[in-house]
Amino acid sequence: MSAVPLGTLAALGGAFPSSTIPILVGAALAFLVSRARIGTGDARWLDLSLLAVAAAVVLQLVPLPSQLAALLSPQLDPLRSALHLDPGNASATLSVDPRMTRAGLATLASMLFVFWAAREVFARRGVRMAARAIAWGGLAVTMVAFAQRATAPNLLLWRWVPVDPGSQPFGPFVNRNHLATWLLMASALAAGYLAAHARSHGARAASMRLRFRDWLADGSGLILAGALVAMLLGIAATLSRAAILGAAAALAAGVLLPRVHTRTRTTRMAAAAVAVLLTMAVWSNWEALARKFDSTTTGVGRMTIWQETLPIVRDFWVAGTGVGTYGATMLHYQRAMRDLFFNQAHNEYLQVAAEGGLLLMVPCVIAAAAALRMARRRLRDDTRALAWLRIGAAAGLAGVAVQGLFETGLRIPANGLLAALLAAVLLHEHRVSEIAAAVETR
Repeated sequence: MSAVPLGTLAALGGAFPSSTIPILVGAALAFLVSRARIGTGDARWLDLSLLAVAAAVVLQLVPLPSQLAALLSPQLDPLRSALHLDPGNASATLSVDPRMTRAGLATLASMLFVFWAAREVFARRGVRMAARAIAWGGLAVTMVAFAQRATAPNLLLWRWVPVDPGSQPFGPFVNRNHLATWLLMASALAAGYLAAHARSHGARAASMRLRFRDWLADGSGLILAGALVAMLLGIAATLSRAAILGAAAALAAGVLLPRVHTRTRTTRMAAAAVAVLLTMAVWSNWEALARKFDSTTTGVGRMTIWQETLPIVRDFWVAGTGVGTYGATMLHYQRAMRDLFFNQAHNEYLQVAAEGGLLLMVPCVIAAAAALRMARRRLRDDTRALAWLRIGAAAGLAGVAVQGLFETGLRIPANGLLAALLAAVLLHEHRVSEIAAAVETR
C-alpha cells in the first residue's frame, strides 16, 4: 500500500497538473483491488463524514441557479467580475475557478481511496511492510535531496525548471517546506517502526554491554536508525520553522501517547535519543535557522497574510470560494505588496475556512472528531508490539497538525497521500485471518 504514496514522489510530489489523473487512477486501482469496506463497524461515522467532505467539494462544482448562488455567496459575482474578462460566460458554480476545484477534488479523492484501501489491507497484514518501505523511501529521498541541493539547487531532480521563479526546489519537491512535511510524517512512522522492531526483536541480555552488542548486530535496526537520523537531518536542512515545531510536537505526542504500563525505561531512553538527534540536527543548521527566525524571505510575515485572508472568510463564510482557489481569490483581496501575490494562507485551517466555508468545515470537524475517537480506542486496545506503529503514525499526524498552523503542506498530493497512509496505520482494525485463528486455537 506504500506504492502509491512513494510513487507520487517520482511525479515530483504531484505538484503539477499533468500528474493529477495518473495519481487518481493509481489510488482508485488500489481501492478496487483492496475491496475496502466503507461505513461499517465503528468507522461508520468517520466514513460518512469523509464522504460528506467530498460531497461538499462536489457541490462547489455543481452549476446552480444564479439566485441561489448569490444567496449562498453574495460576493461571488463581484469577485467573478474582478477575475474574469467575461464573467457572463462563467458557470454559476460556488467555485470561482472550477478547474482548480476539480484538481482539488481529484487530490481529495486520491487521499480517500488510499486511506480506505490501506485501512482494509492493514486489517489483515502489511503494516510492518508498509512502514519499512516508507522508512527506506525516506532515507532515499533525503539522500537525493541533499545531492540535488548541493549540485543543482535551482532544478527539480537535476532536470526540470520550476514554473514559479521564486520556487526553492528540494529533491522531488518544488518547495522545501513540502519536503519537510513529508519527512516529518515519514520520520515519525519510522520511529514507531523502530520501537516496534526493538520490542519484537530486542535483546534479552542481562547486562547493558551485551545488549549494546546485540543491538549492533541487528542489521535491520541499524538501517532503520540510520534512516531516522537522515530524515531528521533532512528536516533541519529544509530550514522549515513550522516543520521543526511539528517535529517537537510529534516527539511530545510519541512520549505521551503510550499507555502508562508501556512507559518503560526503554521507552524513555528511546524518546531521549530521538530528542537528542533532533537537537543535533537543528544545531547543525543553527545559523541558517536563526536567520530564518529573525526575518522572512519576502519581507511579509504570516500575520499579514492571515489578516489579508480574513476578509475572504467573512465574505464567503457559507460555501467558500472553492477548494484550490485561494491563490486566484487573493488576486482581488490582497492589499499588501502587490508585486508579490500570496498563493497560500500559511495556515491549513484558515485556508479551508476561506475555500470551503461552513459547507466544508462542518464535515471536516465531524470527521476529525470521529477519527480522534477511533484513534483513542485503537491505541487503548492494541497490546501488540505493532501498537508502536500506531503511536508513530499518531505522532506524525499530530506533528503535521501543528505544522498546519503555519503551512499548507498537506495540499501537495505526495504529502496528502502519506497522511492518508498514516491515518490508516493508526485507525485500522486488526482482524485475525482464518489461518492465523486456526493456528492460535491449536
